Amino acid sequence: MTTVNLNEKDFPIHFGIGTLRKFSSEAKIPIAKFSNGKMMEELTLDDLMTMIFIAFKEGHRKAKKKFSLDIDAVCDLIDDTEGGLEKVMGVFSDTMPFSEGK
Repeated sequence: MTTVNLNEKDFPIHFGIGTLRKFSSEAKIPIAKFSNGKMMEELTLDDLMTMIFIAFKEGHRKAKKKFSLDIDAVCDLIDDTEGGLEKVMGVFSDTMPFSEGK
């Protein structure tokens, strides 16, 4: 299970097909945008944070751990951690199903 360390605590996080399915549905973004390499260019900050929030929920679900944070609390964790967004995006680029080399 992949984790990300934010505010000195490890959080399960998962950017996989389930995350993409839920994000695509919630953000109304067609799946074709995920595979054409342009998705990140067209996302708003709200879209990005929604995808990260869903990845946190999916990570906790897969790890069979309770998840009680809301999207604002996840944003706060990222804000309160030096390099927090970079850490999360590092996990994203390493594990996203449609990332280069996968």
